[in-house]
Amino acid sequence: MNSLAGPSTQVWVERLANRKEPLLTWYSTGRVELAGPVLARWLAKVDNYLDAEFPFGAATFHLHLPDCWQKIVWEAALALRGWEAGPADQVELVISDDLELLTAAAGAGLTAIAQPTDPLALSWSGELPAGVSDAPGELNSQADQPLASLPDGPLWPVENNLLAGLPVPPGRVFVQHPEVGKLLQLWWHGGSALVIDNWADDRERTRSLMDQEQAEQVLA
Repeated sequence: MNSLAGPSTQVWVERLANRKEPLLTWYSTGRVELAGPVLARWLAKVDNYLDAEFPFGAATFHLHLPDCWQKIVWEAALALRGWEAGPADQVELVISDDLELLTAAAGAGLTAIAQPTDPLALSWSGELPAGVSDAPGELNSQADQPLASLPDGPLWPVENNLLAGLPVPPGRVFVQHPEVGKLLQLWWHGGSALVIDNWADDRERTRSLMDQEQAEQVLA
């Protein structure tokens, strides 16, 4: 690993898997909790899917999803592999819950994968257009550990510049805007994330959930 590079996906998977406590607790239509081994397993599965579909290395992608834990896992795996985001008609891989977008991508010869956003979805509900794959089905067929010989990852997820003002280790932190860079840095430095959809619409509920989840710190 050179001095300007960060840990590979393999290192991330091992580090997350060794933390048995919840690393991501997400309130949307219900409550979803991902402990370290679960988060590590999904990260490995996405990484293995990317390696199987694109064996020649980093490519370009378009990710069109609302905030959800699945979006974070895709973003993390893509970022750690050095993929670059781009417009939906100028990339090689499109991940979305928008069937119209996916149909257009598949028709243009792109790899199109439908990701349901229900927190507990085991497959896409309903029929998929020709050429569009089911994300849960594709990912569940992958191994739980990275299979590829992985290059170094980017350095930015292990730097502490997005966690200014938080103690180290940060403990349980309410993350107002669940951006992948913040979450990766939080996990790397021993923290755990609480995410609450539409938190600003009901601040009393948000405070109650923070107390319930013992989240004493806030990351804007």
